[in-house]
Amino acid sequence: MTNPIPFDDPISPREVAEHLKRMRKMAGFTQQQAADRMRVGIGTIQAWESGVNLVQVCVMFALVESYGGVVVLKPPSQRTPISRSTKGFTPQG
Repeated sequence: MTNPIPFDDPISPREVAEHLKRMRKMAGFTQQQAADRMRVGIGTIQAWESGVNLVQVCVMFALVESYGGVVVLKPPSQRTPISRSTKGFTPQG
């Protein structure tokens, strides 16, 4: 199952945090299960999901992958404008 998160335009750290939380819940994991999968403490997952701490890009990719998702990055020339109201995690499959 592939679950893209559109990053078609700059988004805030808060939006990244919301995407990560939404993906975890849709994958059916608790924060503790996510922490165990990533070999971090539950406080780290909580900090990432609340936007208190920024997640490093390489860690974010691994976290999204552990939830069965993928982050798709497009060059500016290939971006499709989307409204903020439709931006978000969309399950595929």
